[in-house]
Amino acid sequence: CWTNDKETTFEDFPIEKVRKRIGELNKIYIEKGYMPTMKGLIELLDYLKANNIKMAVGTSTHRDQAIACLKAAHIYEYFDNIICGDEVTKSKPDPQIYTKSYEYFGIDKENVLIFEDGHNGARSAIASGARLVLVPDLAFLTDEDKKEAFAVLNNLAEAIDIIKEENERTTSV
Repeated sequence: CWTNDKETTFEDFPIEKVRKRIGELNKIYIEKGYMPTMKGLIELLDYLKANNIKMAVGTSTHRDQAIACLKAAHIYEYFDNIICGDEVTKSKPDPQIYTKSYEYFGIDKENVLIFEDGHNGARSAIASGARLVLVPDLAFLTDEDKKEAFAVLNNLAEAIDIIKEENERTTSV
């Protein structure tokens, strides 16, 4: 981890302080009924819903907080399944949260695209055997994450073309 041109270690990172602040900000967003979302999210969700493509959320966040965030972002209704951190025994980077989704839908991992913006999620997606689509945001990603990704996008709307190409490829075989 690099900060202010000097090397620090993850042990020096004030993770509890950061988690507390994220919780405070989420509470404010939820109370105001507004949650910021990544660029292109609504366009992607609308496309997926219009094309009857199943969607799930796999988050390390506990269910009550995750549902509140999804509702504040006005996207809760889009999802067919939501698996949360308090519903698995192992958290990311373990793939359990994703494999539970495959089981729920009864689908093969080869037919799944997982969208992630952070390192632990990327490792989890790759370990699950699905194809990782990275959408870098504020979270830390390694060069290895990017190298192993099926695609690296600038925003979520770019995923629509990838999904169209994949659907054409699989239906023309």
